[in-house]
Amino acid sequence: MQLLNGFPFKSESLFYKLVKSIFLINYFVFHYIINSLNNNRDIYEMAWGKIGDVDGSYSIALWRKNLPFYCLPQYDNSKKLIIEDAYHPLLNKPVGNDFDFDKDILLTGSNASGKSTFIKTIALNSILSQALNTRTSREVTLTRGVVYSSMAMSDDIEKGQSYFLKEINALKRIFDRRDSSKGVVMYLFIDEIFKGTNTIERIAAAKSVLNYLSDYSETRIMAATHDLELTDKLSTKYDNYHFREQIINDEIVFDYLIKKGSSKTKNAIELLRITNFPEKVYREVLIHSKELIK
Repeated sequence: MQLLNGFPFKSESLFYKLVKSIFLINYFVFHYIINSLNNNRDIYEMAWGKIGDVDGSYSIALWRKNLPFYCLPQYDNSKKLIIEDAYHPLLNKPVGNDFDFDKDILLTGSNASGKSTFIKTIALNSILSQALNTRTSREVTLTRGVVYSSMAMSDDIEKGQSYFLKEINALKRIFDRRDSSKGVVMYLFIDEIFKGTNTIERIAAAKSVLNYLSDYSETRIMAATHDLELTDKLSTKYDNYHFREQIINDEIVFDYLIKKGSSKTKNAIELLRITNFPEKVYREVLIHSKELIK
């Protein structure tokens, strides 16, 4: 090793760099590799595919190991989705539900009772069954199909779109796909349909949209709503299910178990009392609610 301006210097290193620069060795090596890849494209793609399969299978195996329990889905052509003890895969202490999704469904229930979580549970499991051959339930039978949803909408300030406009766009995407894919089984999940507009227009629009989509025999729809009027207006086409709560010692308790029929309980007014709103406000709300029912 020599010293150059007081620093260690390898003359061999400079010689190799000089040779590579003169004979353009890096350039030839690069093009040799590219040509080799092009000439053996099929072999390399097969190798990358196998590596991807192994990596994906390993990830699925690790995920399965951390689940409370899971099952392998079974498929048929009945256009039904039958599931036992289904739970949301991201919950620490999930509550399982049995469900037979053989007819379009309207879900009702009070706030935080479990409607949205249940819809996401069925939607996620429909996707996971077909994509990862894994279902977070004890048993499941379904027909293969595509999954579309209108859930978790929010305002988009950058695009200047309100909540309602975002929901309109999401539903229009569903309409377009449904109309262009006749014969394809579709699972549609809609959470709190049209909640971004006033009551009269919301109920009218929701009834028309859900009626239209229900006319497709290849479609299974699950929609959540707070508008109990829809349960009567759509009773000939949709089965009603609900989630329920109990108020025990001024605390709202949920069991997160799905039940047949439409919701008969409301907790919004009682929440005003429990959270210590002024007594006058609470009493007036009770009076006004009775007047509106009349």
